[in-house]
Amino acid sequence: MPKSIIANPFRVRRSEEESGRIEAEIPELSPRTCQLALDFFHPMELLFRPAFSGLEQIPNERPLMFVGNHQFLSFDTPFLVAQLWRHEIFVRALGDDFLFSMPGIAQFLSAYGVLPGSPQLATTLLQRGESILVYPGGAREASKNAGHEEELDWWDRLGFARLALRERCTIVPVAATGVDDRIKILLAPESYLNSSLGQLIDRMHLRRDMFLPFFVPKGLPQPSFHICPAISAEPYLYRDPESASRSLRSDVAEAIENGLVALHSAQNR
Repeated sequence: MPKSIIANPFRVRRSEEESGRIEAEIPELSPRTCQLALDFFHPMELLFRPAFSGLEQIPNERPLMFVGNHQFLSFDTPFLVAQLWRHEIFVRALGDDFLFSMPGIAQFLSAYGVLPGSPQLATTLLQRGESILVYPGGAREASKNAGHEEELDWWDRLGFARLALRERCTIVPVAATGVDDRIKILLAPESYLNSSLGQLIDRMHLRRDMFLPFFVPKGLPQPSFHICPAISAEPYLYRDPESASRSLRSDVAEAIENGLVALHSAQNR
């Protein structure tokens, strides 16, 4: 994907013109492309040995919206995508604009089917029958504050729920562990953003959620995933849109939190 598509991802949002250009340039994701990417990524899987449970709960219908909790720096996301591809679920992960400004990173992400996240692009993919992977917590959840590891940090975001209701799309919640517990946060972003540096960042109209904590690793990550039972949008369609969105969001969040409990219980056996 051309670097010029996103001029400055640290700034708040792209223009409608930029969004339209991105939608017009959605690359095809073929099985051959996926296999090449899987072969390239296989050594990482051998090293980190990700674990999965609940894959049998993924419904056969398409499209699907996979919704997960962000672990630190989204380190675990490629492992989830690779596993879904191996089960012939060619999901497209939607990432932050920031990632597509970095030379080399944008090309790597595109090879794995990752695209810049936008409601318009997500709608286009679902209407084309493609499944998507979204993280309502966004960059803020992925950057973590000390003491909030493996907690959902979704603010008041309802976008994914509204999209699922609008497109009548089934949601598959995914709980993930094994990364957050392998880091030690030395200095959280809030510690230095609530200072004169934070004021400078605001004057430059930069995004606060793009600034990371200072951390050290505590060991090799061991990504683990639990696929939770699917949640159909249909039962929520007969409420008013606002309460339907909030109820669906709450039920998805609860499913992921229960999945995290199940993962921890399995790890402690």
